[in-house]
Amino acid sequence: MEKRNFYRTPVHGGLSTDLLLEGHPYSAARVTDIGLRGCCVQLPTTSAAHLKDHAPIDNLQLSGVRDDLYTLKARIAWYDLPKAGQDAWIRTGIEFLDTPDACAREIRELVAEGMSYWDH
Repeated sequence: MEKRNFYRTPVHGGLSTDLLLEGHPYSAARVTDIGLRGCCVQLPTTSAAHLKDHAPIDNLQLSGVRDDLYTLKARIAWYDLPKAGQDAWIRTGIEFLDTPDACAREIRELVAEGMSYWDH
């Protein structure tokens, strides 16, 4: 079982990110869960060549957190390479390095909503 230092809540649609990784742009990457310190996104398997531990992410834009668009500093925290022919996506953990106050406030609200949802 995976042990996390910070809680993340699952995201059910509507939250995506655009990012620039090693000079390669990725648009509308699906965010599967989010927390105060980072998120998990699905990247296409073609991005595998650009994934490196702690690789900086330029211009991470998080859209769908309420109604605003936020640009964050971030880096790759981890990634799971897919098994050959089994998956079209790579689960990728992203660590936020600098989160604007308004964005952090909205993420806190999302996490609190997710925690109360799963407590029922």
